[in-house]
Amino acid sequence: MITADMFDNNSHEPPRKRLDMKSYGQALWRRKWIVLLGVTVTAAAVILFNELTAPVYEATATIIYEEPKNNIIPETGRSSGKSAIINLIGQLKSRTLTAELVRALPDSIAQTLSASAPASSALSSEEFLIRKLQNDLQVELMPPSDILQIKVTANDAAVAQIIVNTYVEQIIAWNLRKRRNEITGTRGFVEKQFAVFQEKLSAAEEALRLFKEEKRMISLDNASTEILKNLTEAEALYNAAQSERGALEERQRLIEQKRRELAPALALGSNPQIQSLKQQLQELETRYAALQLKDAGEAQPEMLALQQQISQVKEEFRQQLMSATQREIINDPLPQIRNLLQETVALEVNLETSRVREKGLQNIIAGYNQQLQTLPQQELEFARLIRDRMMNEKIYSMLLEKREELRIAEESQFGQVRAVDLAQRPLSPIKPAKAKNLALGVVLGLGLGLGLVFLLESLDTSLKSQQDIEAYVNLPVLASIPSIQVNGKTRALTKAPENGRCYSGRLLSQIEAGSHIYEAYRALQVKFAMVNGNTVLKSILVTSANAAEGKTLTAINMAHAFAQNGIKTLLVDCDLRHPMLHHIFGIEQTPGLSEVLRNEIVSIEKVAQIWATAIPENPSLFVFPSGTVPLNPYELLNSQRMREALAAFKRQYDLVILDSPPLMAATDSIVLGNEVDGVCLVIKAGCTRQETAIQARKLLENGQTNIIGTILNDIDARAVNGYYQSHYDIV
Repeated sequence: MITADMFDNNSHEPPRKRLDMKSYGQALWRRKWIVLLGVTVTAAAVILFNELTAPVYEATATIIYEEPKNNIIPETGRSSGKSAIINLIGQLKSRTLTAELVRALPDSIAQTLSASAPASSALSSEEFLIRKLQNDLQVELMPPSDILQIKVTANDAAVAQIIVNTYVEQIIAWNLRKRRNEITGTRGFVEKQFAVFQEKLSAAEEALRLFKEEKRMISLDNASTEILKNLTEAEALYNAAQSERGALEERQRLIEQKRRELAPALALGSNPQIQSLKQQLQELETRYAALQLKDAGEAQPEMLALQQQISQVKEEFRQQLMSATQREIINDPLPQIRNLLQETVALEVNLETSRVREKGLQNIIAGYNQQLQTLPQQELEFARLIRDRMMNEKIYSMLLEKREELRIAEESQFGQVRAVDLAQRPLSPIKPAKAKNLALGVVLGLGLGLGLVFLLESLDTSLKSQQDIEAYVNLPVLASIPSIQVNGKTRALTKAPENGRCYSGRLLSQIEAGSHIYEAYRALQVKFAMVNGNTVLKSILVTSANAAEGKTLTAINMAHAFAQNGIKTLLVDCDLRHPMLHHIFGIEQTPGLSEVLRNEIVSIEKVAQIWATAIPENPSLFVFPSGTVPLNPYELLNSQRMREALAAFKRQYDLVILDSPPLMAATDSIVLGNEVDGVCLVIKAGCTRQETAIQARKLLENGQTNIIGTILNDIDARAVNGYYQSHYDIV
């Protein structure tokens, strides 16, 4: 007989659960539907989001900024290089240009955009559109070129295309208008000066004619003519400097008018460095003006050197002005202010240059006038009249040429900005990025599913494999019974409904010989023989920790397995609380075990054969039903009558298998365990918890029962062991 000391059944603390790669793989296989559900749900949510989200289209146009290449407008010191581009970008993003764009949009486009305004918005339709377009418009530089990208986003491809192309048109028109305004201001000053000098020239010519007629003088002597020539050239240079200064002052007035409310005026007078540079510039310009009156060939090298020095001083002057002004607006980030500031600084440098040049020419003119004073009175007057005519004639010619240049430039259709490429209608939206969103959704769903699987696995204390039972419960595993498939569907070894229909197709007599289920029970029979050795087991109790763990089906199939080998086997339904064997085999419930235990007159020896029903498909298998469900099952099973009945069963049959109630539900199995040769504890894979199995083992140990081992049923052969799949077909 098998004794308890054959196994180490002492209580112990179960080791901590460890998850290795194999365990992870098995966990993923068992809970694969959670991962699939996570991926499916997130993918469906992303698809729904993609379908419900309004598409956003982006249209792109390109423009190029080209600095002016003519000198029609007097140099005003516009910012050059990237500084000018940065200032232009700031201006293109201004509210003024956006407002012009809103007013230029077709009514249908404006109405389409206005439809997205919130009903509770207090903004006017135009103000809403201005703010919306400022948010939807982007201006980006494409380094290293001077090309700018204009991007517009909208919910309609055609709307985005129309907006960006209209915006490009407005930018070009704005730049051309700005350019023309600059020319118009300069031309206005030139027109006034032209009219003045036209009258002066006419008056000078008339005065000279009258003097010649009255005094009968035709020309001056050579010395007087040379002095007069130099004086006339000096005065022409002086008047040219005056005209240039006037144009610069006119331009400065326009700029000051624009920036008066944006930036403070330049404070230049108190800076000693600026004053020193002014003095240097005046000296250099005076020397340069004097050299202009000499022979060009002799003075050319010295004039070139002076020009270089003047350029250096002007650059230092500009930097000092910029430094002084930047300190004043350091906290003002408006690009328009920066643009106007740079232009103002350069204007100031050129104005100062023009002023010092005028002053130097005035000194030269004064010297020649002193020489003329030495001439006789009549020659002096004649020289003065000739000088006036020559000077006015030169200035008149210069202004006439300048006026024509400005008029042509004003009528020109070209500004500093031109379109490189207009926007084409976008073919696909940039948002939502459906493929990217779906990929992210699948990855997110996969991550959530895997995370949930590993979380559930870490919290799951159920026993799933032979290794788990041996490690945590410290009991041997006699057999591992896979889940039974019926008609291609996996059916767990669980307790059936009251009519027992769920057992159909899962009895060993209905399973094909050689299948993995059949071989598992054959292995169980072999294991019993190995464990028992030379001692014959005459009675075995089959129980489980909880209901619905497959103990009844396991007991039935064990009985079938032994009976098929010719062992006369009796299967007794000792579950007097919820009997099932009569349902499964389709036999009468009464008379049965409860009648034997309650009626002492009945001969146990006789009813052991008479009341036991032989199973036709397995002649060596007999089933003894439970009988009428009693009110006191524990007292009946713990009675002397039960011990006598069990002894009688063992005398008349080779093997007696008892199907008893679950240990956690009743103590009936503990009472019966003391009367049998061994107890088999059925554990359902993935269902029976470690704590429950350990508690069941302790209950049996405390009842001094002989625990033969455990039977692990309902395992997933595909997840746990590939042996069954690779060697046997699943029925």
